[in-house]
Amino acid sequence: MERLQRAVAGAAAALVLSAGLTSAAAAPAPVIASPTPGSAITTPFTVTGTAPPGTLVRVEADYAGTMLLSNVHGTLGAQTVTADQNGNWTATFAMAPPVRQVTVTISASLVDDNGRARSPVMNVNTTLQ
Repeated sequence: MERLQRAVAGAAAALVLSAGLTSAAAAPAPVIASPTPGSAITTPFTVTGTAPPGTLVRVEADYAGTMLLSNVHGTLGAQTVTADQNGNWTATFAMAPPVRQVTVTISASLVDDNGRARSPVMNVNTTLQ
């Protein structure tokens, strides 16, 4: 029985690979080149990075901080962009949070045409001035 299960699993993996599909574990995380971790940013800000050419990259920006002893958090948006023929991608965020001096976490991951994650996520923490 175990031998049959391994044979079926192997055949399924070969079928997935022959169809050109990859698992989330097989795809590398995109790289966020800018802004760099710990850097100060202002709005609007542009996020740049690299990924395999032609892949879809989901870029998100979320903020968290405090205002008058209250925690504030939210999103500055999410975009799906395509890496160009050299593997470069860019996403610009114009939305500003209600307060300054918050931590902005920028994340990037590869996604498929349906928006499902195909890679690990890369995160960069910055401070919005």
